[in-house]
Parts: sequence; C-alpha cells; structure tokens
Amino acid sequence: MSKSIDRITSQNVPGERALERVRIAAVEERDHSVDLVLEVPSCERVTRSVQKPPVWGSNCALATLLEAFDLERENLQGLLGKRVPCTLTAGEGLESLELDIASLAEAHTTTAVTPRGFGDLELS
Repeated sequence: MSKSIDRITSQNVPGERALERVRIAAVEERDHSVDLVLEVPSCERVTRSVQKPPVWGSNCALATLLEAFDLERENLQGLLGKRVPCTLTAGEGLESLELDIASLAEAHTTTAVTPRGFGDLELS
C-alpha cells in the first residue's frame, strides 16, 4: 500500500477507522471481477476488486453492492460517483482500505414486523 493511504488517517497508530464517504471514481469490468477505484478523502485513489460470483445470490459482495444502489448487474457503470463505506486498518507500516459490504447491506435493509410476520423493509 502506498504512503498516500497514511494521509487519510487522523493519527498514525495501529487500529481500524471507518470511512463513510469514499467515492467510487472508476469502474472496470473484468472476466471474473470488477475493479473499483476508490477516491479517499485525501483525493488519492486506491483500487479494490470485487469478485463476480459463479452464481448470483444475496451472499455475494457484488450483488450486495449493486442492490444497495438499486442497480442491475448490467449497470456496473451506475456505481460511478456513489459513496460507499470503507474500513481503514492501519498497522505498523501497513495500511489497508477495504469496502465495508456488511455495513452497506445493513444500511440498505432492515428487518421489520409486518402483519404477516418479519420481513425486509427497504430504506431509501
């Protein structure tokens, strides 16, 4: 990881920090994955890959990412400009920025009690 990631931490100490507003600056589709170029608050760019699943389902990170923005599989470019939650893990000389797919999924749906029992309620 480059030193540029270090600039987005408020202090250079080991630990995790949530970044809620990381912009997707570019999307490049590959055979088995999608590369997302994330623009961190310091305006530096970091590329992260999300695997395309052999079978699409709710446990797929790419499907969760697309569903969070109400996008279809064919509309990967619709992710451009979207802001996604990420987690920055800073260690001794090693920094890592990862998409927080679980947080994204949790923010998109919540369990609600309906007259017929429990169900998913989409938040907009």
